[in-house]
Amino acid sequence: MNTTLRMLAPIAAATLVLGGCGAAENLVEGAMEEAVEKGVEGATGADVEGSEDGFSVKTDEGEFTVGGDGSLPEGFPEGDVPLVDGEIIQTAKVSDGGSDGYAVTMQVGGTIEDVHADALAKLEGAGFTSAGEVDMDEMKSSTLEGAGSVGGVVLGVMGGSEDGMVSVSYTVTMATE
Repeated sequence: MNTTLRMLAPIAAATLVLGGCGAAENLVEGAMEEAVEKGVEGATGADVEGSEDGFSVKTDEGEFTVGGDGSLPEGFPEGDVPLVDGEIIQTAKVSDGGSDGYAVTMQVGGTIEDVHADALAKLEGAGFTSAGEVDMDEMKSSTLEGAGSVGGVVLGVMGGSEDGMVSVSYTVTMATE
């Protein structure tokens, strides 16, 4: 048996055994994810983390997370910006010269009109004032001027799913001093 065949035989056997339980596929996927993460990290200096739930990219300037654990980004002004009840599906945090900005996207049950009215009422109840609104049937958007440490919020509610869920996005900018 030549050297190449002797080296490949155990690998092929392990692949067949592991393939029966799906482990080979997981090993290949894990290796691919690791290679992509290392490539992006090497090219950008960012810290890239991936999981079956999503991924995150973190730099000195901020972070961006898709999926993940459904929590708000670190530093989000949770006490100042009341959110509607729903599942957090995407978040982002960006810092630019000491001023932070945040984005949160949620899935919420209800109609565009009802969810928008609820979210707007919560923000106005917290001291935000409406600076404009856009209504395009499948999307409602409101711009609100800040309250306290928050400079402003752009609220967006989009529909389109048949399961009674709408997408709600909050883009939050902090007040500059």
